[in-house]
Amino acid sequence: MDNKGFESDYSNGNTNSLQRVIEPYPQAERPTPGIVTKLRNAMIKGLESIFYKIGLTIARNPLKTIVISIIVPILLSIGMIKFKFNEDFAELLLPPSSRIFADRAWVQDHVPYEQRPIRLILKNSNVLTKKSMLALYDFHVQITELTVEGDQNFESMCVRIGGRCFVDSLLALWGNDRGKIEKLTDEDIVYSINTVKTNPTYFFAFNATRMLGLIEYNSTDHIVAAGIMHADWFIQSSLELRPTAKKLEYKAIDLALSGHPYFDMINVFTMDSYSEEFFNGVYGDIILIVYGFPVVLLYIILALGKPNLLEHGVNLTIAAVLGVILSTGACFGLGMAAGFLFGAPHQALIFLLLAVGVDDAFVIITTWNRINKHNKQFPIEERIAITMQHAGVSVTVTSFSDLVAFACGISTQMPVLKSFCIYCSIGILFLFIMQSTLFPACLTLNQRRVESRRDACFPCIVYADYTPSAWSQSEIVRAGIKKIFAPVLLSVVGRVLVILFTIGLAAVMAWSVSNIRKGFEIERSLPTDSYTRKFLESQRLYFSSEGPGIQTFCGPMDYQKNINALNNMVQQYENSSFIMYGLVANWIPLYKFYVGFFHSDLTRNEDGVPANKTAFYVTLKDFFTTAFGIPFSKYIEMTDDEVPQVKWTYFPMQQIVSQDVWENEYIMEEVRRIADNANLTDGKCFSYSVFHIFTEVIRYVETEIIRNFVLAGIAIFIVTLLLIVDVVTSFFVLVCVCLTTIDIMGCLHFWDFYLDVNLVVLLIISIGLAVDFSAHVGYTFMTVTGTRKERATSTLCQIGPAIIHGAVTTFLVFFVLIFGQSLSSFFAVFILVVIFGLFHGLCFLPVVLSIIGPSPYYNAGPEGTGSSRLTSNIEQTVDTEEELQTNISKESLSNGTSSSVKYGSMNGKLEEKDEMDGGGVSNDTHF
Repeated sequence: MDNKGFESDYSNGNTNSLQRVIEPYPQAERPTPGIVTKLRNAMIKGLESIFYKIGLTIARNPLKTIVISIIVPILLSIGMIKFKFNEDFAELLLPPSSRIFADRAWVQDHVPYEQRPIRLILKNSNVLTKKSMLALYDFHVQITELTVEGDQNFESMCVRIGGRCFVDSLLALWGNDRGKIEKLTDEDIVYSINTVKTNPTYFFAFNATRMLGLIEYNSTDHIVAAGIMHADWFIQSSLELRPTAKKLEYKAIDLALSGHPYFDMINVFTMDSYSEEFFNGVYGDIILIVYGFPVVLLYIILALGKPNLLEHGVNLTIAAVLGVILSTGACFGLGMAAGFLFGAPHQALIFLLLAVGVDDAFVIITTWNRINKHNKQFPIEERIAITMQHAGVSVTVTSFSDLVAFACGISTQMPVLKSFCIYCSIGILFLFIMQSTLFPACLTLNQRRVESRRDACFPCIVYADYTPSAWSQSEIVRAGIKKIFAPVLLSVVGRVLVILFTIGLAAVMAWSVSNIRKGFEIERSLPTDSYTRKFLESQRLYFSSEGPGIQTFCGPMDYQKNINALNNMVQQYENSSFIMYGLVANWIPLYKFYVGFFHSDLTRNEDGVPANKTAFYVTLKDFFTTAFGIPFSKYIEMTDDEVPQVKWTYFPMQQIVSQDVWENEYIMEEVRRIADNANLTDGKCFSYSVFHIFTEVIRYVETEIIRNFVLAGIAIFIVTLLLIVDVVTSFFVLVCVCLTTIDIMGCLHFWDFYLDVNLVVLLIISIGLAVDFSAHVGYTFMTVTGTRKERATSTLCQIGPAIIHGAVTTFLVFFVLIFGQSLSSFFAVFILVVIFGLFHGLCFLPVVLSIIGPSPYYNAGPEGTGSSRLTSNIEQTVDTEEELQTNISKESLSNGTSSSVKYGSMNGKLEEKDEMDGGGVSNDTHF
């Protein structure tokens, strides 16, 4: 018998002589392709040829490939020496063009210190009692006696008004004096709460309702009881003293959390409480993922190998995970070396890359198992080359779709999202390289070990007589798809139900998306047991009328000329509906009264202030040392010159509470507009609040979502079109990604999530992950022949197990977050990606393609040309394998060549078997 086809002389272990010998395909059987088909055929064959050569080269040089694949990422990871963790919310969330940065820089440059409040919220049955005041006084004494770093204490660091430490609490009604409090009765306290209008300690307006919650009124609208109150102790800290101030605050927090027997509930909050608790919560959840990592590894081991002593997946799992680690190191090194910011979301990148990278490994190993199972007589190098020829194209489609989906996020205005997308793009690129080089090289060595029957963990142990059990060779997932899932799904009833369910689900979720709210409830991003979250929830529940603080700063200017313009500006704030109680700390009217009453001998101008500039500034400085000016002395700083000048002043106020995003944005713009249009002759005033950071970022959320979704959609379609080379398939892949994203967003609305910056980042990630489910299916469908239904069935059987394994891995990686505290949105999005990605990728897309799917590649199956003409349908030739091997052995013996195998006849027999079975041929083993 004259065998023609592949020839390989490896009698001396020489596989370098491996040659591809292909018979010309009969011209009469070759259909006439069109221009588009020729282009598609050329591109696919070109990609397959490239990956075939790559696979062959790697398989022939596995050790060199492994060494190079490890050394290069390690060298690139050296850039991590420039690691800097960014916790600045403004730098993370706002574009550099935001005015927040200029305003904040001015405050930091001109105002040498910051006021840092320590706030307590105290609750019992009635706080307006003598016992409650004495208990509050206990806290007051303990906080004021706190000492850090030897000689630094509250008294040395407090904000002072008139020489006294400023403590904003009900105790100020009695001068923070225990002796006076002990003489009070409960009735005295209630009377003072209702009648005192001026704080007798600091001389500013007093409003008890600002400090009280759960207030009870009598028939005459007088306060008779209250269930909760808050109190504030203020520290004044420069940039240099900030670490010391934070240590003092930590002690105050510990003191409050230790409790008090008289109060049922004590909440505490300091300036850095939110950021510290947020990042601590994120670190805790990241650690939680790490704790759950062994379960993920165990599943990967089971999925990449078989449960027996020879073929278990420990080595392959190490290779796959090592590729993820090296890719992460390379992308972190390059990103940090280039100066891209690194924040809290970036810590989850390694787990995201793990989900993507292991999915690629599953695709490669699934292809390898199909080829290796029935073609063990071929050299390992050839089997690896053929595996990469097909798996490589599939991995390329998904990897570059993921890459461009994340790369689209680089155009965003949000720095944290931009840098995250940059890191992701770099990571996915390296992940593609690692899984295309390192993993097949390790697969080669692993297969050599298997065929030499050596133990993976202890290579010195040889299992000469060991036979793996039959159950360890079974493929449960694939069998379930072939025998149950695919027949049910692709039945007439199954297809109708899937299409109707998809349309109905999309309609409901589209309605839900239209109702999703923009917003930012900062407490929802904190652990449920966080003291800061409890404080914020109490603040929102019991002091709902108290909005965020706002300050309007004014720098150096001619205050004599601008005094009237400044007063008009403040009056606009006082008359506005968005300032709480219309209260603004305006010292200008009192200064005019002071001058008119105590300096009536001075000549005044039409604005009511001294006409002489020297007299104006001297009297102004004197004013802030009097009872009239002391309450405002912390809001201004003047020089010590003979004729003092104003360095800066600010007018504090408090915004009303608003849960409406649009109203918050309107208020922010309005307070800015009033300051910007103050008609000053020189100098400037501007309005600033830390809360504006969160208000301003919300305005970008909707725009960022739309822009990134549109750009990602276009990019995904273009990339899949270039790699799958079919408009219809690429279109339906895009439809699946869009439907998955809509369903995710709709569920998030039902899950009561706000559309904020966290969800923007996560939804961009979900686009990249959703591509994988559909792109693998779309590409595989194009590589098989038969009727549409047969092709859909074959597609599910071939690529379905890899997709399911990848989905389960992603699920396991992030499922532990259900027990987490801060990353609930991560858990929600990733679980929803798995659910809806699987549904659209393994249910909706195969159903649609089975109905209106395009024709396969011109080189698919036995009807094609070129290398793919010699495709064998492994599914249909299991029963002929022994016969073929027997024939080959007989032929080899008759030729006297026990170590020279020719494959042409075998492929001829397989083609005959394919034709008799009537199509449904897979393109999974092109030789």
